[in-house]
Amino acid sequence: MTVKEQNDEIRFMIREVNGKIAELLMITGGDGSSVVSITGDLDLKTIASLSDNIGIEGLEDLDKVKQ
Repeated sequence: MTVKEQNDEIRFMIREVNGKIAELLMITGGDGSSVVSITGDLDLKTIASLSDNIGIEGLEDLDKVKQ
């Protein structure tokens, strides 16, 4: 999934193992660039709700993803 806002672009990619999300990769580009990899038994809605607490912008968009 790709989210575009003004001059920024955020791309989310997942890796599935046995039908479950095992890794989330977030790549941002624009004024600044970053790469975030989160591994484990992931629930995208929980990660989205935690985005404010861990201070990583863009993860709040994960609640738009349908599993």
